[in-house]
Amino acid sequence: MELAGCMRGAGLPLPALAEYVRLSQQGDVTIPDRRALLLEQKEQLTVQLKSRIQWNGWSIRFPVMTERWRQAGWSGIKGG
Repeated sequence: MELAGCMRGAGLPLPALAEYVRLSQQGDVTIPDRRALLLEQKEQLTVQLKSRIQWNGWSIRFPVMTERWRQAGWSGIKGG
């Protein structure tokens, strides 16, 4: 149960967690499948995290950029 909590805390989706539990109940023969599942989820979570980091970087820079535009007299609105 503790492992399941850690996996959810790490961002593992419920369907993937359910599949992992299903596989683990079948015994050690499924270790390669469980490893593949976790590696696939790691890749997906890495992509999501990178996307969030990029968005966060944009959201941090955006107010600075808009203030510079305002100071330069550019509103970004045609005719404005």
